[in-house]
Amino acid sequence: MKIVKGCPSTSMNDYQLNTTTLIRHAARNFPDQDILYRKNNEIHRYTYNEAYTRMKKVANFLKRLGVRAGDKIGVLDWNSHRHFELYFAIPGIGATLLQMNLRLSTDDLSYVAGHSEARYIFVDESLLPVVEAIAPSLKTVEGYIVMSDKPISEIKTTLSPIYHYEEELIHESTDFDWLMVEETTAYSACYTSGTTGRPKGVYYSHRTIYLHTMSLAANIGVNCHDCLLVLVPMFHVQSWGLVHVAVMMGAKMIFPGRYASEGIRLLVNLMVEEKVTIAGGSPVFSCRCFIISERLKQSRISAKRGFYPVQQSRPSP
Repeated sequence: MKIVKGCPSTSMNDYQLNTTTLIRHAARNFPDQDILYRKNNEIHRYTYNEAYTRMKKVANFLKRLGVRAGDKIGVLDWNSHRHFELYFAIPGIGATLLQMNLRLSTDDLSYVAGHSEARYIFVDESLLPVVEAIAPSLKTVEGYIVMSDKPISEIKTTLSPIYHYEEELIHESTDFDWLMVEETTAYSACYTSGTTGRPKGVYYSHRTIYLHTMSLAANIGVNCHDCLLVLVPMFHVQSWGLVHVAVMMGAKMIFPGRYASEGIRLLVNLMVEEKVTIAGGSPVFSCRCFIISERLKQSRISAKRGFYPVQQSRPSP
C-alpha cells in the first residue's frame, strides 16, 4: 500500500509512544496508590512512587552492568513486585525484556535464551534450579541477577557470576535520566508455547504496548478506583496487558507471587479483603473461584467486568 503524506499537522505526532511515559505518569499523578505483593505468605505494600524510585535504581544498575539499547535481558520470575519493576526498568533504557516462560521444558527454555541472545538473566531464587540446568548451554549470557530476600551469602547456586538484586539496588542512585526510546523499539520478546517445532519469538514494540494499553483500558473501563489482581503470568504476553492498564489508569494492583490451584481460597480471600474489582484468568480458573467460595458475593467483583477471561476459539472447519 502506498503511503500518502498530506498537510503536516500541529499535533506533536513525533512524540514517541513508549512505556516509560506510562510509569512516569503513574508516579507523578498517583504517587500514593497502593501496590500489594505477596511473599512468604504475607502481604506487603508499597506505592507507585516507591516502585518508580526502585525502577530508577534498577535502570542505573543495568547501565553499570553495561547493558545497551537493543540488548535482550531475560526474566524468570513469578508475578512479583520485582518482576513489575523490571517491566519498566529494562525497556526504559532501550533494552528488550525477554519473558522466560517457566513452564517450558529446559530444552526449549535454553533455546529461547540462546536464540534471543540474552546477555543477563534475572531469576527468582526459587527458580535457580531451572536456570542452573540450562546455564551450560547459554553462550551469550554474561551474568545472573538473583532476586531474593536472603543475603547473597545464604544463596547456594552453581551460577556464575551472580549479583544480588536487593544488595545491588542499595548502592544505586534514585536519579535517572530516562532515554526517549524510539517507539518501534522492541519492548519485549515473547516466545510461543504449544506450537509445532521450536518456540517462535514475537517482539512487541513500545508503540504496540502503548496502543494496546489505551484500547484495553477503554474496553474494560479501568479507572483509578479499581483494584486489579494480576493472576495471568507476567511472562505470558505481558499478563494480557493488565499491568500496563493499571499503571496508565493509576489503579491499585496486587501481585500474588507463586500460587497453585490448591491456593485458590487464599486468592479468593484476598479479592474480598482488598476489594478487587478486576482480575484475569482462564474461564476454568475464574469459574472455580466463584464456585469455591460464596465470599465473592461480598466483594465488588461482578461477572460482567470482574474477570477478564481469555476466549477459547473454536477450531476452523
